[in-house]
Amino acid sequence: MTSGRILAMSPKQKIALCAFLISLGFAMMCGVTLMATQVALGTFLFAFALMLAPLAAIFMLLVSWYMNVGTISRALFGLSGTLVMASMAFAIFTPFGTLPGISIPVFMAGTAVGVGAVLLVSPYARLEGPFKVLQPKSGSSAELSNTSHLVGSR
Repeated sequence: MTSGRILAMSPKQKIALCAFLISLGFAMMCGVTLMATQVALGTFLFAFALMLAPLAAIFMLLVSWYMNVGTISRALFGLSGTLVMASMAFAIFTPFGTLPGISIPVFMAGTAVGVGAVLLVSPYARLEGPFKVLQPKSGSSAELSNTSHLVGSR
């Protein structure tokens, strides 16, 4: 635990994570769509999504393990990571040159669930393990010294 301090996930961090997941979904959809007409751009966007998606999935799975949030948020983070990893498995373990039709909807569902999970994180979620580096610096307004001083409580 964090010795009585509550560490916040700032709105900037939430926006950055959501933007990353949305850009992955956008790159996947645009890459697959454009590959028929604009081969170079479609291939670039598709490869961008394929290369960074495992990192996003691993990050989501680690967040579900280390972040001290509610069970619903943990389940959504875990589901997001699992769906993205499953779509990558569909793409990797099929014969070269084919992409199963189920891979793209599973990928899009994983990124959408990930965005929802990030937005559901309480601003007072405790960060533990390797995510302590995401904690606000000393003296920020997001850091509280006692749990009894939450907004709206006396």
